[in-house]
Amino acid sequence: MMESTMLSLRRPAKQTFDAFLDEFNNQGNSKGPYPTLGGRSASLYDKREDLIALRRPAEEDRLTIVLRRYFPFLFMTKRQARRGRIAYHSEEGIRKVVAFISMVLAAGLLYGAILNFYFVTSDEAKLGLIAAYTIAFALCVGLLTNARRSEIFGACAAYAAVIVVFVSSGLGNSTGSSVTCCTSHS
Repeated sequence: MMESTMLSLRRPAKQTFDAFLDEFNNQGNSKGPYPTLGGRSASLYDKREDLIALRRPAEEDRLTIVLRRYFPFLFMTKRQARRGRIAYHSEEGIRKVVAFISMVLAAGLLYGAILNFYFVTSDEAKLGLIAAYTIAFALCVGLLTNARRSEIFGACAAYAAVIVVFVSSGLGNSTGSSVTCCTSHS
């Protein structure tokens, strides 16, 4: 492997590094923890910055990181390590849950806004709702994904445009003209 290629590799994830250190230092051993290597080599792997990961998970967005770090018990597989301190989790399961949460949030923000605008009659309230829903959308995109600033601006502009078109088309106006039918009495 070329040196430039090796230098471009990222360091291991913190969770992976902690599991490696536990294994390297024989944590959970009946004799007590001790490093696998002795002497000057005992602290050889203590810094995460000195190591590289040959393979990291493909998707590293914020929601995936949160699920992997704080809810790994939801995605554990039956695969066992040599000792009981290391567990494996399903990347496929995490990916599916992230996709589901993202779809529910996107649909909820769009349909929630449309439903809300359908019942609001005040123009000032509609302008405030457009701003509020656009900010909520920006927060979801910014906090739950790895979207760059330009991508967040583009997504928010498209989202706001859809909402504005809905409001300006009159579909969101509950006080619009309605058709009434009258019957004549003979």
